[in-house]
Amino acid sequence: MLVSGGVLMLDKQTRSTEQQGKDKGFRVKYINSRFALPLIWIGVFIVLYFWNSGTSSSVTRYALRVTDFSGIWHLIQEEFPLLLFIIAAVILTIFAVIRQLSLIPVLGLLTNFYLMAQLGITNWMRFIIWLIVGLVIYFTFGNKNSKLKI
Repeated sequence: MLVSGGVLMLDKQTRSTEQQGKDKGFRVKYINSRFALPLIWIGVFIVLYFWNSGTSSSVTRYALRVTDFSGIWHLIQEEFPLLLFIIAAVILTIFAVIRQLSLIPVLGLLTNFYLMAQLGITNWMRFIIWLIVGLVIYFTFGNKNSKLKI
């Protein structure tokens, strides 16, 4: 996700410098998200509709799972990441259409965020623990060895 976001930022800077007549530098194949991304979402919804059309009881099972408050922790574990992905995907799609971002990095962001949303809670806990350990080591080393130390 960070690489795709970085590509979007570099592409934005490159387009602004090209307009000023400076060196081209970093370039990304530009496909306008304004037209392609809504078509992709329509295709995804059509595929999901026909994929789930034979299992009408799955909607009923999902509704029963959501209204069953005895397993609220299980619901948060299983459904919250997907809900977070859907909210982020809608926001990113609107942002990409308005700003006319390049389609390739936007699809990279959406794909990676979906894969991250499918990870289990154990993986996220390990990630957070190792992130904290790494940041402590990084800032401790940086503080001791900084040439700008006051």
